[in-house]
Amino acid sequence: MPGGAFSSHLAAGEIAMIGAGDSTFSFIHVDDAAQATVAALTAPTGLYNVVDSQPVRLAEWLPAYADWIGCSLPPGLDEEKARGPMGVESVYYQNSLTGADNRKAREILGLDPRRLPWLKG
Repeated sequence: MPGGAFSSHLAAGEIAMIGAGDSTFSFIHVDDAAQATVAALTAPTGLYNVVDSQPVRLAEWLPAYADWIGCSLPPGLDEEKARGPMGVESVYYQNSLTGADNRKAREILGLDPRRLPWLKG
């Protein structure tokens, strides 16, 4: 969200795009998560992916988010060069995540997540 910690770090140039940015992220708005949590209280026991319906690659969402909050694109950083100062976890999280499928939460919990405001289309 604009004004949040991530936005502040991005605007300050403290976030870099590592490698190709191939990770796929799933997001959720807090109000959608709250609705699903309430619905889960009376739902069948099980695991539910309470995420949006727009899994999106980091290489797409990070520049769009930067534009949405009005800051510069994050700099690119080679994976090898990032491992030292940023750690292997940062490289993994920016290039290896696969996103999540919310089908079960939509069908059973009635999850109807809103669209990401910073993505067009």
